[in-house]
Amino acid sequence: MLRNGLDPSSFIRYLSTLGTVERIRAIACRLPRGGDFEAETNYLRFELLYRSDIGAQALHEVFEFVREDSELFILSLQDAAASLREACATAEPDEAQEVALAWRQFGALDPSSGPENAPAAASDPAPGSPPPPAEADAPGPAQPPPRQADAEPHPEIHAAAGETRGGRGGESRFIKVEAGKLDSLINLIGELVIAGASANLIARRSQQTQLVEATLGIANLIEQIRTGTLSMRMVQIGEIFHRFPRVVRDVSRELGKEIQLRIVGAETELDKSMVEKLGDPLLHIVRNAIDHGIEPTAVRQANGKPAQGNLWLNAYHESGSVVIEVADDGGGLDRERILAKARERGLLGPDDEPPDSVVFQQIFEAGFSTAEQVTNLSGRGVGMDVVRRGIEQLHGNVEIDSEAGLGTTFRIRLPLTLAIIDGFLVEVAASTFVLPLEAVIECIELPADLPENGVHDCINLRGELLPLLRLDHFFELPPCQPSAATWWWCNTATARRAWWWMRCRASSRP
Repeated sequence: MLRNGLDPSSFIRYLSTLGTVERIRAIACRLPRGGDFEAETNYLRFELLYRSDIGAQALHEVFEFVREDSELFILSLQDAAASLREACATAEPDEAQEVALAWRQFGALDPSSGPENAPAAASDPAPGSPPPPAEADAPGPAQPPPRQADAEPHPEIHAAAGETRGGRGGESRFIKVEAGKLDSLINLIGELVIAGASANLIARRSQQTQLVEATLGIANLIEQIRTGTLSMRMVQIGEIFHRFPRVVRDVSRELGKEIQLRIVGAETELDKSMVEKLGDPLLHIVRNAIDHGIEPTAVRQANGKPAQGNLWLNAYHESGSVVIEVADDGGGLDRERILAKARERGLLGPDDEPPDSVVFQQIFEAGFSTAEQVTNLSGRGVGMDVVRRGIEQLHGNVEIDSEAGLGTTFRIRLPLTLAIIDGFLVEVAASTFVLPLEAVIECIELPADLPENGVHDCINLRGELLPLLRLDHFFELPPCQPSAATWWWCNTATARRAWWWMRCRASSRP
């Protein structure tokens, strides 16, 4: 919870605005020794006696953004005794005893069933009760009060503690590893992958069957090691997503808008180094959606929309990549306004009629803004430029879908990791080249007798005229001997978003 920028005390303060917090008891049995203490980890367990008329569903919504990484029990006083076993299922015996003691003090358990008989319970008197009278001095040594541990515990506690001891033995053990050591290991595995691919290439050229089979077996083991090691770097993208409820709440309050944030796919995993660098790009997109995307309440109601706007953060895996979507149900991008501004700045010609995808990409240009006035949130034309540069540094790209009056979706596509990048192996003449697999969009096989027009070769693919690049000419290699079975056309996208076709002789081997 603390790691995601959330403070448990803020939830308690908010609850006090919806009802009355009668009693609070903090249980610190999980607090570690000094050397194992982590400042961003919450070790406290809170037991609250709360009175309100808002209902259980509304209470669950208060804790909506911490339910996934917290244990939450909302029970009525009448049902508490029957749920004690469940509430203590993951607790150690001493913690379970403290929970039971707190519940008895709250009046949720029968006071005649255990540790409540110990006078230590009087150290936490009920609200409004008078303090115990002071005892007169008496001769002789004072008798110490009996300890709570000597009392007979509640039978449910025994059951819960027994399950805990049985379950803890089978739990996974965790160790902390310095990030630099893990990075060094992954770098070595990357070199191992390259060495294995080279050995496999030599084995195939030698045409020795046993050697080829041996190198394939080694390659399979290397792939398993690589997959397992990369998984160590994976963290849930929820680490980033759970920072935004507060951002949305504060910015929407500043602008006087009602906005509901909905998070989907927070469990999607991504390389930790990439998650850390996603914060700024996502922050700019979210702030832009709140400021420019979602209309003010009066405008939404005039257009027949609900007064409350919606903002979605969504993440999922697709074709070996991670897709992150930031969507809103606002007014959408003003295509004509963006097009006019792009023509004014010379980014597009006066007679150009580009598709929507090209028009919307103009908002990522440095200094580009259609805002009539600059605010402390946006309007300077720098935020979206930061978004594109940040995403491109992660070898990703961002697309925009927008429809007037319905909303806008920013779709960020990223590789799973930057530690090892898959390659597309091609052969040109007697040379071998590797293309980044993420840059290869399409491969098709064409006949060997395809006509050539000289320097400015091109091809008509599904009605689109694309330029050709012959690698043997480009790298001044010996001419390829054409063969209908081994000619491939690899469609790649360059940094300038142009389309190139490379004519190469070989099959594809990622």
